[in-house]
Amino acid sequence: MKTKWFNIPPRSLSYPDKYFFFKTLILSFIIRVLLKFFSFKSTVRFLKKWDNNKADVGVDVADLKKYRFMLMLFHKFEPFTNCLSSSLAFWLTLQRKNIKTDLKFGILTVPENKLKSHAWLEHNGYLLSSDNSAIGQFKTFDKSIL
Repeated sequence: MKTKWFNIPPRSLSYPDKYFFFKTLILSFIIRVLLKFFSFKSTVRFLKKWDNNKADVGVDVADLKKYRFMLMLFHKFEPFTNCLSSSLAFWLTLQRKNIKTDLKFGILTVPENKLKSHAWLEHNGYLLSSDNSAIGQFKTFDKSIL
């Protein structure tokens, strides 16, 4: 979904959702910087310090669609975030709201023998990704990464 810069959020979001969006966006930028300087394992270990280990709360499909829409809007900030940092940021913020998600990785071989990878979240089989059509092409791991 390609939108122009002036149509960027969160014009269509409520004020609590705007706060959630920008908080997650800043967290995504911080995670991207952390991943540049530290390994994935140590970054996840650092993020799990703020993880809420409470029971999963039921979430309706409308909220999941709203979160997927926010992930789509993250592509406007592509130089500052990527799929891994935005997925990790959403994983942490949704964990803090007691919504359990699974982080999935996919790998795809493209022409010229290059590998392409993608990261996304799933909640009980519901995809939380900005590009749902491309996910079927990726070979995924059997288990969640986190």
